Amino acid sequence: GSIMSTAKVALRSLSDPLLRDVSAGSQVDFMELRRRPTVLFISYNVEDIEYLKFYLSIFWTQLMTSFTKVPAHDSSILPIYCQMDEFQNLGRIPGMEQSIATLRKFRVSLFLFIQGLAGLHQYGKAAKIIEGNCKTKLFTGGLDYDDCKYVSNMLGKATIRYNSPNSSDLSREERLKDTREMSRSLLEAEEVRQLPPDQIIMFHGAAKPALLGLNPYYQDKELMKFVDLPLTGSVDYMTNRVPIKYVNIGP
Repeated sequence: GSIMSTAKVALRSLSDPLLRDVSAGSQVDFMELRRRPTVLFISYNVEDIEYLKFYLSIFWTQLMTSFTKVPAHDSSILPIYCQMDEFQNLGRIPGMEQSIATLRKFRVSLFLFIQGLAGLHQYGKAAKIIEGNCKTKLFTGGLDYDDCKYVSNMLGKATIRYNSPNSSDLSREERLKDTREMSRSLLEAEEVRQLPPDQIIMFHGAAKPALLGLNPYYQDKELMKFVDLPLTGSVDYMTNRVPIKYVNIGP
């Protein structure tokens, strides 16, 4: 009895008529992403994330596989920029640790957006592989303590020179002799947590870390022009049950 109940809960999404219709066939040609400028949005309600993880995992697996069906380092194909928002909620994508390590040679850039490094824990030991293969890492303020400590350790140490409190009464030569050194974190964990909202810390490969300013798109008139592009054209998908509209981004 308990086994059947568990099985019914695990397979309940397979009996959903809408999901059966969606998965019965495919109108998405992933190779089209390589042939002409295309934007593909995957959108779903936040409250349906747990329910849809199984299907989302299949979709992402198929998408990642399609990325490698072209010759490596082929400059004649269009590059792919794949932004995976709320990555921790997409479900465990099989082979993700291999994909993130190899896709760059197929002209694919992956952008993983997570609330914190704990979002990778569902990948177990593979989490370190995924993290390590993120060539560029960006961190904002407001992180939890473990992530702030991680950033602080990544930033490394700085050497600070100082004089004793009584050195003001000494001559310049004596003050130079009195100069002392100490080591401290470039930024302590608490300082990382308190980063202002218009700053971000970037690590890129073996380069020195950088503290960058942010320019939100909604404060940039030029970027807002793209946000306000009108929708052009429309199709009815799944017999009018799920309307889809496309933005024309071609030349």
